[in-house]
Amino acid sequence: MLLAGPGAAGEPGHGRVTLTAQAPRVTLPGVPAERRFIDLPSLEYAFEIEAECDGGVPHSLSVAVADTRATLSESELAAGPARLVLRVPAKQTPPLAIDGFCTAPPAAPGEASADAAAPGPAAGPSPSLEVPGVLSAQVALVCRDGEARHMSWFSRALDVTLACEPPAGGTVPPPADR
Repeated sequence: MLLAGPGAAGEPGHGRVTLTAQAPRVTLPGVPAERRFIDLPSLEYAFEIEAECDGGVPHSLSVAVADTRATLSESELAAGPARLVLRVPAKQTPPLAIDGFCTAPPAAPGEASADAAAPGPAAGPSPSLEVPGVLSAQVALVCRDGEARHMSWFSRALDVTLACEPPAGGTVPPPADR
């Protein structure tokens, strides 16, 4: 993910931010087919941040995701690309409406459950699904030019990647058709 944006054109002291982060990968256990929402665990976003100011220097930069915040100081920003890790607690993440992902059809009466342990070859790669815009990062950059301070704001959607946990039998059910 890349966030890059200029401040207001032509005004001194406004800045630009480049923000990169990998979408966290969440492995989900199988869920009942009738379940339509998935509760996310805590999510960890590792950001790499570069900040520039027109006619000044980056004074501070704040990143907020949900109700989790962190601020980088002028000295941290002056050292070049800064790294920042934000761990967003599960209670700050919304449930996702994902229909048919990591589910197996219910077993017919008298049949074994689709996720019951069964002998067989090891599972292939887990199905995965990238969900865009689960959360958003709000970024505020303060630029200093002498005694003057100017603030620029940016916002960027944050993704999450979901994967299915293989059942005890070692086979992964395919995602249901939508």
